[in-house]
Amino acid sequence: MQEKESTVFIVATTNDISKLPPEFLRKGRFDELFFVDLPNEQERRKILEIHLRKRGKLNNRINIGELSRKTDGFNGADLEGIIQDAVETAFIDEIEEITTDRLLKSLEEAKSISDIQKEKIKKLRENLKEYDIKPASAKVG
Repeated sequence: MQEKESTVFIVATTNDISKLPPEFLRKGRFDELFFVDLPNEQERRKILEIHLRKRGKLNNRINIGELSRKTDGFNGADLEGIIQDAVETAFIDEIEEITTDRLLKSLEEAKSISDIQKEKIKKLRENLKEYDIKPASAKVG
């Protein structure tokens, strides 16, 4: 990769950087390494908005700020699952509009990836201290 003669942009992902061969991590292979952690509150807010808008359910009766605060530890798929569950139960109950309360009820019944994979995520974060990796998210707060 370092012998390139023209502009090349390579993106690679892994769920466990410790499993990569050391030669992949030496300087010159990749210009930057980033760690994509679970979404922060601002990112969760955007994810919730995207999935609600995609389903035509974003409305002023939904407190996105409250939802994003209460979903710490949830990834994008977890958040989409909460919305999908709320949309499905509203359909079954013959209710058109989704509210914060309905989404919070779905949240109560959901388990986040950070609950299901708590030890694995903790170990991954600890292992990352060995590497010179930048966070993919901007610092919030």
